[in-house]
Amino acid sequence: MAQTRYANPGASMATLNVITDQTKALVLLMDEVHAMDATGLVALESALDQLAKQRCLAVLSSVQPQPLRLLRKSQIDRRPGVVLSDTIENAIALAGAHAAGRPSMPPPLEEVAV
Repeated sequence: MAQTRYANPGASMATLNVITDQTKALVLLMDEVHAMDATGLVALESALDQLAKQRCLAVLSSVQPQPLRLLRKSQIDRRPGVVLSDTIENAIALAGAHAAGRPSMPPPLEEVAV
């Protein structure tokens, strides 16, 4: 059975060790990440690389304005296997659809000046 997991990046990127070959999608709830610097971006990119190797969709949900600007500037939202979602509800729906083999496009996020 396909699995969808949820994680808060503030907890620790080490929590990604729970990902198995059967995990199809991971929702990263970013609502409490109010600021991100280059070190945080590199850590996130490393985690996304790990997820991509395991063919696991990463859905970044509820990203706050400052991290969203940084993520867009770094073009993280253009990486294959990475989706930005405005709400946790949309993120869960996207992850569930992906895990069930019914990929769907996310609604566009509100534009934030870079």
